Amino acid sequence: MSLPLSAAAGSSANNKALIEKRKQAARSLLDKGNRFFLVNNMDSARVYYHKLSTQYNTALSDAEREDCLNGIYGSFEVNMRHGDYTGAFEDLSLADEIVRNLDLPDYKLNMYYSAFYVVLAAHTEKAKFYDRVIDYGRRAYRGALQTDDGETAYRAFGNMITASRQSRRMAQMQPEKNVMERYAARHSDFYPQLAVLMLNAAEASGNGRYTEAVAIYDSMLRVLPQIPATQRTRSAYMKDKAEFQIEAGDCAAALKTLDEAERLTYRLDLKDHPSGHSIAPSAGLRKDGQCGAGRAHCRACQRSLRFAAVVYGGLRPFAA
Repeated sequence: MSLPLSAAAGSSANNKALIEKRKQAARSLLDKGNRFFLVNNMDSARVYYHKLSTQYNTALSDAEREDCLNGIYGSFEVNMRHGDYTGAFEDLSLADEIVRNLDLPDYKLNMYYSAFYVVLAAHTEKAKFYDRVIDYGRRAYRGALQTDDGETAYRAFGNMITASRQSRRMAQMQPEKNVMERYAARHSDFYPQLAVLMLNAAEASGNGRYTEAVAIYDSMLRVLPQIPATQRTRSAYMKDKAEFQIEAGDCAAALKTLDEAERLTYRLDLKDHPSGHSIAPSAGLRKDGQCGAGRAHCRACQRSLRFAAVVYGGLRPFAA
């Protein structure tokens, strides 16, 4: 027996109200997680992202599943920063399922895949992981530009630069640079500006023009806003700048830069290397202790090695 029209209408209204209530609760969890994330309180951010991501199930509405997807992306970011790569990969797998099932744009998912593989590539130096960084990064970068998502484009672009430099394939970045320069000319956002500067620094240092690379990094540090959300990027920029100062033979200046970078790193308890922002040669590590000026066991080189050990040492290899 069918319900009276008035009863059916009431039932539909109740369902809509329930869905709206669940959506508001999900948005509240996401907002709280994001607020903690932006001030580098990763433990608290993890709690809210986890609560949201574990609510995912196929019975939810599409809008609710998209909210869960954002929580999963947040969980991925936290797991990467804590060096929990197994957890991060599980996050990516679930996010992949949601994106495919809902037929959502996948550029942000591709950016996170590129971020994941850039860390694996740094640990293993395997060509196949650099290839994946570039493949996922290119898809993410182009998709992000089409939707005017400057931050995602910048992060994917940075991952591609890192992989291209480490695998000695910088020439392949020229078409992407042309696209990014045109985009930056039309947008005042700082992300495309930083992306172009980052590639310019990589090209300069790759050709031995380390003083020029240092000057470009000074420009990048000026362009980067002084807000909590950008401080780990600032630390990475300082580390790269110091390593180029070492290569240029200005070890006294490098020590000052490393002092500032280390203070910021310890204050924020940064355990991972900020993926997509470091382009210094092999993390600038002169394993023989030789600086750009030819002085063995230079204090700046030793500090650079120790700082990298602190940054990289917090990472746990991905088990798979």
